Amino acid sequence: MKWATTYYVKNGHPTGTTEGIKVALRVLCNSYGRTQAADFGPLSLAALQSKMIQLGMSRDTSTTTSIESAGFSNGRLLTS
Repeated sequence: MKWATTYYVKNGHPTGTTEGIKVALRVLCNSYGRTQAADFGPLSLAALQSKMIQLGMSRDTSTTTSIESAGFSNGRLLTS
C-alpha cells in the first residue's frame, strides 16, 4: 500500500486509485490473509473475483460507487 500511495499521485495528492487498491487488499486479506502466495492459484483468484462481484465491486463503475456499494468507507468495512 505504501508503494501505491507514492505511485498513484496527481498534483501532489494520492488519486482515488489508492482507495480502490486499499479496498481490494482488505477483501483479499479477509479471505486469504494466511494463505501462502504459492498456494494462491487460479481457483483462489476466481473465488476472490466472485467475492468482489458479490460485494458490488466492478471495473465498470467509479471507484467511489464501487467502494460505497461494497459497504466500505475509508478502506474499512461498514457493519450494521
